[in-house]
Amino acid sequence: YKRQAIEGDRKIFKTKMVQQAEKLIIQRMVFYNIENDSFTWDWEGTQDNGETWNLLWRINYKRQ
Repeated sequence: YKRQAIEGDRKIFKTKMVQQAEKLIIQRMVFYNIENDSFTWDWEGTQDNGETWNLLWRINYKRQ
């Protein structure tokens, strides 16, 4: 992963930019709502250099 950042309670890891056909793609993992036994993990993508992000999937982790 190219970059990591902290925005409030969100931990963000971004991939390097990849060109697919004529589109420049960046994806990122966003971790938030982090508690001792749970957190939320979003996988997001952008095709406009991060101006807008689209949710690709969300996982709500909870320790059993």
